[in-house]
Amino acid sequence: MPFIQVKTFYLPYLLRRSARAKRLQMSFKKSVFEVVAPPRIKNDEILKFIAQNKRWMLKQQGHPRFKPAHSTFWPSQFLAKESILFRGDPVWLNVKFAKEKAIHFRDNVLTIYVPWANIVSQKLSDYVKLQVIHWYQKEALKAVNEALQFYCPLLQRWPSSVQIKQQKTRWGSCGINDKININWLLILAPSSVLEYVVVHELCHLFHRNHGKRFWAKVEKTLPHFKQSVSWLNKNGQALLDL
Repeated sequence: MPFIQVKTFYLPYLLRRSARAKRLQMSFKKSVFEVVAPPRIKNDEILKFIAQNKRWMLKQQGHPRFKPAHSTFWPSQFLAKESILFRGDPVWLNVKFAKEKAIHFRDNVLTIYVPWANIVSQKLSDYVKLQVIHWYQKEALKAVNEALQFYCPLLQRWPSSVQIKQQKTRWGSCGINDKININWLLILAPSSVLEYVVVHELCHLFHRNHGKRFWAKVEKTLPHFKQSVSWLNKNGQALLDL
């Protein structure tokens, strides 16, 4: 099923040609946008029509199925015994004072070692939050590189470079020079979601749009990608708002 990207959402739509249709029409049923077209109308006109209706499609996000989930990704305070997400699973925070700063992750517990000198100049919660973010970014780069090591040989294409960034409106991007950017916030999502975004951007090395050939490439490479798309549709905006 083809998709149209509207802001952070990938919205599926069905195209149905009907001899009874006198003009292009769009409706929203069961979480899917249906486009009805006369038999002889060209595909370019259909795509243009869909693009012109993006604002209307955005309004349909008010439907419960499209409402972003309330943000549960950040704790109220970054202190001991609080819970954060890592690769879709809860991780417990532990805070200890030490001579030097360090971070250890073991048995689903992330321990932040805090030097006393740092607490003199900033609040404990702020310091811990900053260290958690640095850890997230490091782990995101590691996870992205692991995904690239698996999928690049499979696709026989490699990006010129990869960068981890926090982007306000997108999960990744692929530049004309084959440079790929991945949003590090994806490290909070399930592993399959980050993997999907990496595959998504790698497929842009072949196709620079979101046409049928692009989505066919994504599905051939990652057959169950639609589950990750659904997760992003449900939780993505809350994650981007962090």
